[in-house]
Amino acid sequence: MHRVVMLMCYGFYGEGLDVDHINHVRNDNRLFNLRFVTRSENSKNQSLSSKSTTGVTGVSFLKARKKYIAQIGVNRKLIYLGMFETLEEAATARAEANLKFNFNNNHGEGRTEYVRKKANA
Repeated sequence: MHRVVMLMCYGFYGEGLDVDHINHVRNDNRLFNLRFVTRSENSKNQSLSSKSTTGVTGVSFLKARKKYIAQIGVNRKLIYLGMFETLEEAATARAEANLKFNFNNNHGEGRTEYVRKKANA
């Protein structure tokens, strides 16, 4: 449906491009919620993974060390951002990396109802 909307509005459907749902709602096909992007750009606007235990994209809890680790994937490479005492510190490091690497401002948002129980619970 999103490709049909883009075809009707722009006269083409973005061959070789992805159609990104900016707000992460896959059935929200209003034109202002859609944009043509490359596959790489589309990966910078993903919802929070259903496997997340912390509720923050790119942040996980290491039980053995009782610390949080922050990472970010850029151009198929995993970049280590550091190990932190608190979830807030790790989330801040990840947010700064999102800005540095031009991730969409709502990357990792949405789907919070799927977040597993807190890692330190």
